[in-house]
Amino acid sequence: MNYSEFISEYNGKSFDYDGVSGVQCVDLIKMYLNKVFGLNPGAWGNAKDYYENFNNLPLKNSFDRIANTTEFVPQKGDIAVWGAGLGNTYGHISIATGEGDTSNFYSYDLNWNGKTVHKVQHNYNGFLGVLRPKDQSKIGTEETSNVSNNNNEGEFDMPKTWKNGSTNEDVYADTDMTKKIGTIYPRGEADCYGVVDGKYLVCYNIYSGNTVANRKTGFVKYNGGL
Repeated sequence: MNYSEFISEYNGKSFDYDGVSGVQCVDLIKMYLNKVFGLNPGAWGNAKDYYENFNNLPLKNSFDRIANTTEFVPQKGDIAVWGAGLGNTYGHISIATGEGDTSNFYSYDLNWNGKTVHKVQHNYNGFLGVLRPKDQSKIGTEETSNVSNNNNEGEFDMPKTWKNGSTNEDVYADTDMTKKIGTIYPRGEADCYGVVDGKYLVCYNIYSGNTVANRKTGFVKYNGGL
């Protein structure tokens, strides 16, 4: 089962995966870890502990922990985690859809304004960061009729290498190109997943010094020589 199959199967449903304390947000994550990644989640604490105690959990073998920053936007399939700054002692945890910008993002949640899995728009108040699957083949890209690999509508079978030119290329949250979320510098490279409404969907590296700190996804105007 992959991300899309999981959401299709469990969206709109309610369940208590571990039989502890009724329906909780961590039940969604435990089901996700089991069905998509083949893990057997244990008693790993409250929602915030999945992030704060990450290095002591088996999760570290299958996920990377990435801290929230002012430029950060969760990717599809990321496990999004909030801490006590959310306003409770337990935090919250959900599964990011990949939609959003640096002000808000969407995720699938359980025990958030209801006891069934549903899509929620969140801000970043109390947000700690994400746990990102190392195996992105479990996530994949959404199939859509307006994604193109050759200027015809369709989808890339695999991401292609997008290469920037000699100037900065602005990156935007969506195809109307009004919400800038980042910049790809001259001669930078990215993975390109296709074309949506004539804009190129790319995923590129964010560096701290010479080290890749995390990855970011958005739309650019330049075709990158594809």
